[in-house]
Amino acid sequence: KSGINSFESLNIGLNYIKNNKIEFLGKGLGNSNLELSDQYIKSKTQSDLTFYIRNGVIIERYNNNVVSFNNLYFNILISSGILGIVWFVLNLLFLFKHLILNLNETNETIALSILVMLIMYFFQAEELSLWFAYFVGLSYSKDLHDE
Repeated sequence: KSGINSFESLNIGLNYIKNNKIEFLGKGLGNSNLELSDQYIKSKTQSDLTFYIRNGVIIERYNNNVVSFNNLYFNILISSGILGIVWFVLNLLFLFKHLILNLNETNETIALSILVMLIMYFFQAEELSLWFAYFVGLSYSKDLHDE
């Protein structure tokens, strides 16, 4: 077994929040992932370490090593803090308010697409995608609202 699944990642994130205070401005600059990985590795023993060779290089790795949150919302909360997650949620609320106030068939499709991506980000992504940016851009496109 290699890596961790989304639900294990969720438990690791929840345990981190339970055992540590969330900072107002967060850890920042990607250090939060490294800190969680270090904490996870410290809980492992030498017998958990595995070795293999890739492209002629010996790789040593702990099974189930935490390499990322696999969750956009944990990533924002830990790295950007309370301020970051509040800012993100406010932007989403503003976006959906805009889509609802300018409701038409195209905006319904855009809103559903964004909603599906936001659900996906809960389980298997920690960065906003190009597709997310594309749909947000479409939602504010003047041409779509001139129909």
